[in-house]
Amino acid sequence: MSAIKSNFITPKTLFALVFIAIVALIFIVFISIKRNSDEIRIGNTGSPLLAPLYYAEKSPEWRGNYRLVQLATSADQGYSLLSGDLDVAFIEPSKALLIRKLPGFSELDVIGKITYPYGAVLVVRKGLNLKIQDLDGRRVAASESTCRLYHAFLADLKQFGVDPQHVKFEFMPFDAMIPALESGTIDAAITRGSYSVLARKLGHTIPYLQWDIAAGDECCPAIIAQTEFLLVARHDARRASELITKLCLESAKADPGTVRKIVSGATGIPLDTLESFPLPSFSLADKPLLQLFEDHEKEEAEEKSKHGSIRKERSVIDYAQW
Repeated sequence: MSAIKSNFITPKTLFALVFIAIVALIFIVFISIKRNSDEIRIGNTGSPLLAPLYYAEKSPEWRGNYRLVQLATSADQGYSLLSGDLDVAFIEPSKALLIRKLPGFSELDVIGKITYPYGAVLVVRKGLNLKIQDLDGRRVAASESTCRLYHAFLADLKQFGVDPQHVKFEFMPFDAMIPALESGTIDAAITRGSYSVLARKLGHTIPYLQWDIAAGDECCPAIIAQTEFLLVARHDARRASELITKLCLESAKADPGTVRKIVSGATGIPLDTLESFPLPSFSLADKPLLQLFEDHEKEEAEEKSKHGSIRKERSVIDYAQW
């Protein structure tokens, strides 16, 4: 009888086991939270133009607490930076210039930039197999009538015997051109060289490339036109971003073939496609670029001061009326 009783767990023993299990669970959750809080989350869009970042990730110096977080758009990354869901992000300049107007941007630092050769590219919708001589009557996207890319292309059209007046040009932003090609809205697009890799990845053809064009008009300001992504970090992640900056800078010294293999592995773009195009490069943010954001901070401070003066004046008036 006593042997049978010994096989049963007493209430005291059961309570002790449950207590130990709860303590162990709390400890595991605490360690997990601590690990996640130490993690440096790096936002990116998965673009092939982020070659320096992909190279950095493969470096032996890249530590386990650095994690790439892929989001659909630069706008998503900007909002995630402002909310603290990301620590560092590679954001398109146009989107960075928009979020600088939002509360909290003063907590962010612009550290570096990824650039790509400017140039003009004619992207033809997949399946059409058009050459530059075949554009009569075709719908071709361009950014603006004042854009240097557009005017350079017009000059080259004439050299190929095509009357530009016979081409149906439609003006739209650069970032709307690839979606327009995908939807069949347009037949071709004259766009920046940086869109060439993505266009080829999606199966579109490129019968025309012109790299001898300098940025610097109203359509494509020199400071922004060749800059594809800005490296932006929160103040509290500035020290952690130093390793990312260091490794991205080192990508310029790496073997181009090695970098292209890394990009191919990260994006799924065939290596032979990448070999047809130049690699992007990373550098620290220069003074003209930083000035764009510093000027906004001054404007914001002046605006706050102006509104403060107006509020003060109104309160005096209200008090006098009272």
